[in-house]
Amino acid sequence: MLTELRAYGYRCDMDMMERSFKAQFKAVDRAKAKLAILIGKSELEEKKVTVKNIAHKEQETISVDELIPYVDSLLEEESHHHHEHEGE
Repeated sequence: MLTELRAYGYRCDMDMMERSFKAQFKAVDRAKAKLAILIGKSELEEKKVTVKNIAHKEQETISVDELIPYVDSLLEEESHHHHEHEGE
C-alpha cells in the first residue's frame, strides 16, 4: 500500500514500532500530515482501510481498492479550499 501511494506521488510513512495510537498520532501531528490511514486487524480481514482527515477530524472506512481515488479527492478538496483562502 505504501509503495502504491508513493507511486502516485504521496509522501507516507508507517509506524513499525507498534506504538500506542496516542504516540502514533503525536507523530502524525509532528509530521504535519493531512491524512492518517489506519489499518487494524478487522480492516485487514475485510480488505478495508480507515482514512482519517486530520484537519477536519473526520474518518471513513473504505475498501482498499478505493484508497487512491479517495485520497486524491480529499487532498484535491483540501488544495482548493487552501487556494480559496490565499487570496483573502
